[in-house]
Amino acid sequence: MTRPSPREGADGLSPDAEAGTEGAGEPDVSISVSATAKELRFKEKPRSRSRIEVVGDVDDESTTVRENLPDEPEPGKTYRNVRVGRTVAARLRRPKSG
Repeated sequence: MTRPSPREGADGLSPDAEAGTEGAGEPDVSISVSATAKELRFKEKPRSRSRIEVVGDVDDESTTVRENLPDEPEPGKTYRNVRVGRTVAARLRRPKSG
């Protein structure tokens, strides 16, 4: 059996994670990834997609950060010192009582 951390209540949720409260406090779960490249060139227009599946009563958000790489890179152009980062975060909501 795992015990809740000091910032969690007895039910494992953050004390201020009330039903219907969006964006309040820190997320309960956060995953971040990043990739870097000294040089990057695309032969053709890149196609990218991502899918985030969240199950349960949560508030979720995702952010993408790009350095030295536009949202729509041009084929044949060389981009230098590129960094792309993605963060997905979710905050569990307490069930409504009563």
